[in-house]
Amino acid sequence: MITTRKTKTHWWYRVTVFFVSICASTTRFFVTAAVNNLPSNEVFLTSICDCLKEDPKHGICTSWARRNGYGTMPYWMTRDLTNMAHAFDLDRLLRPEPSGCNLTSSDASAFNADLKYWDTSHVTNFEFMFRKAKSFDGKGLKF
Repeated sequence: MITTRKTKTHWWYRVTVFFVSICASTTRFFVTAAVNNLPSNEVFLTSICDCLKEDPKHGICTSWARRNGYGTMPYWMTRDLTNMAHAFDLDRLLRPEPSGCNLTSSDASAFNADLKYWDTSHVTNFEFMFRKAKSFDGKGLKF
C-alpha cells in the first residue's frame, strides 16, 4: 500500500481531535508546556498568586495558563529569574494584594506542587521562599 502525505495528515488529525476531545471531557484539562519564559521576578510573584487562586495545592492552573502562555506552575520556565525570595512564604500568600496573594488560610497552607522542572541555576536569592509552607515537601526541587 502506498501512503501519501494526505493520508498521514488525515490520520494524525483524527487522532489529535480524538485525544483533545477525551482530555477536554475529563474534569481537568492539563496544560503542561510553557510557551513563554517568565520575564521578570515581579511577573513570577504575580503569577504565583494568580495560579494559586485557581489551584492552591498543585499549581495546575489550566485556565490561567491558557490565557498567558506560561503553562501550569510545575512546568514554568524559570531560567531567567534571579530572585525567588518569599515566593511561597505563607505570610505573603495571606497578605492582601498588591503585595500579597490574598489567599484563604486553608488555600495558602495547602501548597505542595512538584517543581522539579524549574531551572533555578540563575537564582541568587531564595530567602524565606517556603517559610511556613506547612504542606510543601520540596519534591524534586533542586537548589
